[in-house]
Amino acid sequence: MMNAERKILSILIQSLLLLTPLISVAQTPLEMEEIKITATRNAEPSGTQSRNITVIDKTELDERQATSVPQTVAHLPNVTLSGGPREDVQNVNIRGLGDNQVLQLVDGVRQNFMSGHRPTYFLDPELIKSVEVVKGPSSALWGSGALGGVISQNTIHAADLLGVRDFGGFIKQGYHSNSDKWLTTTALAGRMDSVDWLLSGFYRDGNEIELGNGENLEGSASRDKGVMAKVDWFIDDAQTATFNLRSSEVNGEVPSNGAADLSSSNFMIHRENQTDHASVDYRLNPDSDWLNAQLMLYWNNTDMQEYRLSDRRADNTEIETLGLNLNNRTELSNISFIYGVDGYQDKLSSNRGGLDRPTPPDATTEVWGAFTEVHIPFAEAWRLEMGGRYDDFSTKA
Repeated sequence: MMNAERKILSILIQSLLLLTPLISVAQTPLEMEEIKITATRNAEPSGTQSRNITVIDKTELDERQATSVPQTVAHLPNVTLSGGPREDVQNVNIRGLGDNQVLQLVDGVRQNFMSGHRPTYFLDPELIKSVEVVKGPSSALWGSGALGGVISQNTIHAADLLGVRDFGGFIKQGYHSNSDKWLTTTALAGRMDSVDWLLSGFYRDGNEIELGNGENLEGSASRDKGVMAKVDWFIDDAQTATFNLRSSEVNGEVPSNGAADLSSSNFMIHRENQTDHASVDYRLNPDSDWLNAQLMLYWNNTDMQEYRLSDRRADNTEIETLGLNLNNRTELSNISFIYGVDGYQDKLSSNRGGLDRPTPPDATTEVWGAFTEVHIPFAEAWRLEMGGRYDDFSTKA
């Protein structure tokens, strides 16, 4: 870094364009919705929850300008960012626990891809309206994988962009001078009778990161792109359904792992990652203390293709997940019950090139569980919570 300009690690230039509504609408006061904690499956107000939960809302996300999901929570107490400075392979550690001991959710859907030093977070932070961090065990509600906590990401809806309008959107453009990285995110939203729709996309393209000593961090350049489509159908006063489609792609040359010897000819690999998601989220909430139900059906597919630059030796891994979640909340006086069933099936397929490298067998894992949790208030500052869960695991290879 030879001059003042080079000493600036990152310069972010933004422009925000709000599309003018096509139909004139009378301006009425906009009431802000009370923040609900969804990672507890209880949708309880943020001020009444008893667990150690932190909610990072859209305002704070915009202030932090994070370029990866783990960066959005790395500032929290007892939460650390792991994986190094390369954004695509960063991960979250909660109270010393990480990897498959911290459950990741996107709009309430489990993200089960976890394979060695490969990335696990594939969402552009610009498409997130809030992140909930549950510190500590949540396995009674979520099962295996939530021993350390939960990172729950909630993506934007059309209503978050429209307010009282029928049509709107935004374009956001950023630039980081350190890596000559351009970040572009755009979204369009509309409202028709009982249906809200949203179409968004992002594109990020950058070179290698420059370190403090003036050298480049090898294997830190990447190109990411993705799209998200979401439809919210307000069936009637008691029923809603949300249909969500997402797809993202990451390309770049990265080290085989963060501790690899840079002088080794086997250090660098080329990685192409394709992640696709589809889900249906149905909610039934009539005027009844007995019924506040949710049914979630989802499909995830992550395909990771890699080859070593020195000899093009290939490693390909694909995990497909099918899952469902059915839960209900019942209120009896001041006592609340949350109960339900959930399950998922993971299918793993992989292949490896090169000699003396056994290929992991194709495998199928099925997990089915039933859970319940009871909240009993004793006084204004005292509440008893009791929970239980039964899981059945099956793996075939």
